[in-house]
Amino acid sequence: MDDELMTMLHRALAGDGTEAATVDGHPLRAIVEAGLAAWSWRTVDEELAELVYDSADQPAFAGLRGGRVPPRHLTFEHGGTRLELEAGANGLLGQILPPQAVHVHLQGPDGSGQQLDSDGQGRFMVEPALTGPVRLRCSLPDADTLVTGWVLL
Repeated sequence: MDDELMTMLHRALAGDGTEAATVDGHPLRAIVEAGLAAWSWRTVDEELAELVYDSADQPAFAGLRGGRVPPRHLTFEHGGTRLELEAGANGLLGQILPPQAVHVHLQGPDGSGQQLDSDGQGRFMVEPALTGPVRLRCSLPDADTLVTGWVLL
């Protein structure tokens, strides 16, 4: 079975990437989509951090002058850990509380993203400003992981 799978994989990777390409009569695009769907199930049992505050849900102040949009504040919680974010025109600021060094993976819907480490106080910054759907995965020192739901910035 493993040899058959490896042969199919080799044929798929050797293809030209067009939608018409097939492997054993199956469209290559369908094989790739099935693989991606199966891969996404590997983390199905992860608990998402709960979004407990989003400043975008607050009513706008009447009479704000200058056309300046204030930064958006988001707070996620999971267990005893809190992730505070500020998304502004210059970038994304974040901090894990209680303060601790963490590895942060900022992920876009296509799987692209950035990986960075916070400082010893759990603070990190992503520049330039982000737009579109993103989620964060923060690897904590105790081997636990805090994962946010998708947020549209």
